[in-house]
Amino acid sequence: MKISVSIIIENSKGELLFFLRDNKPTIAYPNQWCLLGGGVEEGESFEETIKREMLEEIELDLKDVEVFKQYTWPERIETVFYKKFDLDIKSTPLHEGQQLKFFTKDELLKMDLAFYDNEVMRDFFMNPYIAYNRQKLESLGQKERSEQLRLIEVLLSERLSPIKDREEYFGEVEKIIADLQLAGHDLWSHDYDGDNTEVWGWNYMNLSEAGSLKITFTWNGKIKIDWREE
Repeated sequence: MKISVSIIIENSKGELLFFLRDNKPTIAYPNQWCLLGGGVEEGESFEETIKREMLEEIELDLKDVEVFKQYTWPERIETVFYKKFDLDIKSTPLHEGQQLKFFTKDELLKMDLAFYDNEVMRDFFMNPYIAYNRQKLESLGQKERSEQLRLIEVLLSERLSPIKDREEYFGEVEKIIADLQLAGHDLWSHDYDGDNTEVWGWNYMNLSEAGSLKITFTWNGKIKIDWREE
């Protein structure tokens, strides 16, 4: 099975970067738009691969990237990275493909993209918590992280506060957990007492592999987020 990586590069306008594949009948998906990326070489980590590919394809020296999601498809396993970056495509060389272009959400959701990029785009645009993924939060200092956690609390409260039915409320909590898991948070443990539910990824048997996020959802709409410090 092929192992590959790709990257979602988003500019400050919320547009995402794609490249137009060569119009050659001998390649897969000729003349279709595609995320930048490539195959993992022997001995490379996924992060090393995406950094090498960006140097080779558009001469971009990536200093840091965040993991968006890993996919398993019939013929490949692909790790999709994310980077917020205002790339000047007019001055950026392209060594593979025909053209670089930034697209809006509305444009991308109507396009027939190469490989499985339509599925990636649906996941990306449906998940409001990608900006607060685990890797990013772990990289922040305590003060910055606390500010980000308070912003997540606001987002969650706004999503849940209009719901007046208890069953519907905790059903929406399950959807939120799934969204946060897509953003890399290990929220696998639940406590539920009827009015409150707690979810966390803390594994006291193996803290090196534990997630750090803990969220308490309360029926009255109050949300409390904690972070486990090492």
